[in-house]
Amino acid sequence: YVDLPWKFDKALDIFFIVRQYVPAEFVAQAFGNNLQLTNRKTIGCGCCKAGDLQATVQLPSGAICGGYKITAEAMVDNMSTREINNSALCLQRVVRCRTRWGRRRWANHRLQEMLYSDYTTAPQTEGDHRKLEMEFPPNVWQSFQSTLIHVNYHLDFRVRMICVCVCVCVCVC
Repeated sequence: YVDLPWKFDKALDIFFIVRQYVPAEFVAQAFGNNLQLTNRKTIGCGCCKAGDLQATVQLPSGAICGGYKITAEAMVDNMSTREINNSALCLQRVVRCRTRWGRRRWANHRLQEMLYSDYTTAPQTEGDHRKLEMEFPPNVWQSFQSTLIHVNYHLDFRVRMICVCVCVCVCVC
């Protein structure tokens, strides 16, 4: 299942977190629908309001399976008076698993964490649709079949703006 929070830190970021791994045989028809995330931010600097910047990311499914390839498409609509310098789309994958063994419920635990941050694309300018092929390797799931798995996929879409602002102050004495 996909959770979609937002953050804004000098760039417009979109990221999603896969909360649960869904085996291929249990993917329902509802998961086959496109998932579209859109957010709009008002940008500007200091006393000037430049306008709105809207970013949209489309995913083909809300469920992620091992060995499954999805393509993320990102689009930028610039309704501001500022120019877009570049945008970049990248995927970061964090796998945390906790293994239990022994007869007692909380007998022994081992926490293992793996971090993948490939699948990056080079920055492109405004007006270009970006497509990112993301492959989720089956061996990641096969290695942890008997464990409790928590997987986070962060899809970051950053838009850099060129901000040139000239403010004129008139003082009447």
